Amino acid sequence: MRYDRTVMANKVCIYCQQRPGTTKDHVFPFAWYPTTTPAKVQRRTVPCCPECNQRLHKAEDAIGLDLLFCCNPLLPQIAGVHESITRAWSADHADAKGDRKHRVGRLLKIQRTMEWAPPYPGAPIAVVEKNGIYRAASPARKLDDAALQTLTEKFVRGLHYIEMRLALTEPGPHPPHVDPLLPLDLIFQVVPLPNRYIRMPDPRLTVGDFSPEAIEAISSTPRITMFGPGFEYQRLRAPNGCSMWVFQLWGQVDLLALAFPRAVAAHVEAAAGLSPSG
Repeated sequence: MRYDRTVMANKVCIYCQQRPGTTKDHVFPFAWYPTTTPAKVQRRTVPCCPECNQRLHKAEDAIGLDLLFCCNPLLPQIAGVHESITRAWSADHADAKGDRKHRVGRLLKIQRTMEWAPPYPGAPIAVVEKNGIYRAASPARKLDDAALQTLTEKFVRGLHYIEMRLALTEPGPHPPHVDPLLPLDLIFQVVPLPNRYIRMPDPRLTVGDFSPEAIEAISSTPRITMFGPGFEYQRLRAPNGCSMWVFQLWGQVDLLALAFPRAVAAHVEAAAGLSPSG
């Protein structure tokens, strides 16, 4: 089946697939692009309805600051991102008194819920006090799971749409399964992977939880860099509609995501050691 990508872009939100896509959503949030992004890099967008745009923006706000607290700000892949994201939460840039109070409350909540992992070379290190004892530690965050999953689903659906649109612009016949829109019944599981930069206080999943075959398969796929140094990804698709994605944000946040049809959910989750989504 061939798709008229112009008609689709004008008529459907790629996320809910129910309302008109009258706005554009940046697949990788605009404020998250580092200043080291080459000028030739296109900040890719996809058609989105206002409702989904607002929902996704809230998820970005909910997770953005948490991720920044875990990141090393000195890497070139994250240059300028701290300033760009924190500006939206800075009390100095509030438009009204109520907005200022909201921003201050948000920052105080983050400060109260900060967690600390043993210091690790390459990660941010601070001196913290607990029960009168001072020690060196690296910041770690208990991330908002719902916001992280929403953000990752946004990545997967947005990138799939971009890739399939590119496939549909190529001359010649297209496979019947080449659909620019992913099924709505997909289940998403996402976990951040600890690495030499990011320390998780209670990691749920590590690379060691996957079989060597799965690691080799995803590692051998090309790293896609169309978004510049701030956002790179790899992905592996299976014939049964499942896919595995590895996203790297700012050269240091590694997110592993599984997307699979509900019909094969029990098998996939058991094989990956993940609890059912419900």
